[in-house]
Amino acid sequence: MDYANRMAAETNARGGLLLCLHIPKTAGTALADLLTSHFQPDEIRNIRGPDYVGAADNLRNASEADKARLRLVYGHFAFGLHEAFTQPCRYYTVLRDPIDRVMSLYYYIRGTTAHPRHLAVRQMTLAEFALSGLHPEIENCQTRMLSGRAETHFISGAEACSELDLANAIEHLESGFVDYGLYEDLPRSLFTLCKSMGWKYTAPISRNVTKARNSVTQLNDEERAALEKVNGFDIRLYEYAKSRFRQAPVPWTDRLRWKTRRWLG
Repeated sequence: MDYANRMAAETNARGGLLLCLHIPKTAGTALADLLTSHFQPDEIRNIRGPDYVGAADNLRNASEADKARLRLVYGHFAFGLHEAFTQPCRYYTVLRDPIDRVMSLYYYIRGTTAHPRHLAVRQMTLAEFALSGLHPEIENCQTRMLSGRAETHFISGAEACSELDLANAIEHLESGFVDYGLYEDLPRSLFTLCKSMGWKYTAPISRNVTKARNSVTQLNDEERAALEKVNGFDIRLYEYAKSRFRQAPVPWTDRLRWKTRRWLG
């Protein structure tokens, strides 16, 4: 049994903990629907915003009895949260094409009047937004979250993302301690998660999708250059993860292929 499957077995059989590290704009609603259906409400802790750092710290400082009851922690937090727990832990996350992810973030903020940065972003082009530093989730967010270094934390880190962070993130994926899927292949990703956890697979329902936005194929040269400039490490991480994920065999049935086509449109 490989490391990822062994961790899944321990998570189930020995009251272990599944840490769902939700990278912003990566099918969080669909993933949350699946995960929360397999646990009792008092076994779940959601790391909620707007103060994600404070929420994670509150969980770290909770009593051992409160932490021992948990089976699922879900939300925006960085790698390293497992150090606060004594039970076996396993991470799961979903990665997304970095260019598309930041585009989704940009159009989401522009279209959400209640967002605190809505007015500022409404005045920006996509290229200006990418280079603005206005939002902590713009620059190499996936690498920062999976690296786990406090110095480059995706919200509170004061240092720029580096080769060390990329190496850390890849190491965490390679170790099997962090299992993952791809936003662009979400049905297969969730099927693999269900299989490893011993759950019945349920096809994801596409919800909370950013509407009224351009696609990656519609980017002009200025926009693409700006997005690539601030996501170089994320692009390299994603290409590595995509190659590794696509090599893994998955026993698809005709019904699952149909559900995949339905999700992807």
